[in-house]
Amino acid sequence: MNDCPKCGVKREQGAIECYACGIIFAKYSYDVATVIDHKLFEKMQQQSNALSDRRQWFDWFLPILAFGVAPLFKMIFRKLSWALSMWTHEFGHAFAGWWGGVAATPFLGWTNFAPHRSWYVTLCFTFLLGALGYKSWQKKCHFLTLTFFCMFFVQLYFRFALSEYKLDFMFSYLGIGGEFWISTWLVMAYHHTFPKETHWEYLRYVALFVGALVFLNIFTLWWNISHGQADIPWGSLWGGDDHGDMNSLMLEHGWGPKRMITSYLRLGYICMMLMGLHYLLWGVKLFLKKDKPS
Repeated sequence: MNDCPKCGVKREQGAIECYACGIIFAKYSYDVATVIDHKLFEKMQQQSNALSDRRQWFDWFLPILAFGVAPLFKMIFRKLSWALSMWTHEFGHAFAGWWGGVAATPFLGWTNFAPHRSWYVTLCFTFLLGALGYKSWQKKCHFLTLTFFCMFFVQLYFRFALSEYKLDFMFSYLGIGGEFWISTWLVMAYHHTFPKETHWEYLRYVALFVGALVFLNIFTLWWNISHGQADIPWGSLWGGDDHGDMNSLMLEHGWGPKRMITSYLRLGYICMMLMGLHYLLWGVKLFLKKDKPS
């Protein structure tokens, strides 16, 4: 004979209910098991939520760590650091071409441009922006959708509002400009979701570090130039000629060293402000989520 699981009174053999408290033994056992399972589920859910919160706070803290480690990485791996900066530099040139309807192919150290604008390039790039924007909108990847949406309007401006002369200026300016805006975009993109096909959940760590490294490289360069501790990078990659970006800005577009320094530093401050605001807003979002009752 067993005791009643509720009141502890001796259970008579063959009895289906307790004569003292009146419970039905089979039903009570089922109810107790259900309560135990429910409590176990709640405990597992709480543990899962706690783990998710810790991961989100780790994600929020990681950009600080990336910017802290980047200078050390640059000291140890100078050539790799230079190559990553040059990669964003050449893509900055290429984007200026694509937005303006000019075929462009970026390489490590130079970018090939077609001699004239082409409606074919404009239509292809517009189709690409539309397809990727629609795909990201379907997947609810809002940051990507906003990126392609903004690029579409930038393309309209470059294609229809800029003369050949102004577009040539943008070719030269957006090499270093690309190092600023592409690195900023990579840092901000770290906190957002991309379609699964991109494997962004893994690649975002690489993108964050590359963005932090490139931004620090280019910002510290122009900061040092403004304080007389470094020289403006005249000439091309191969050095010793008058075909570099800074030479073009000065000789063909009338920009002096002071104007270059002021413009690029201002661009750096704007990018820094965007990253800072984005980082703070993401932190506020985590605080609000933490305080929100479940």
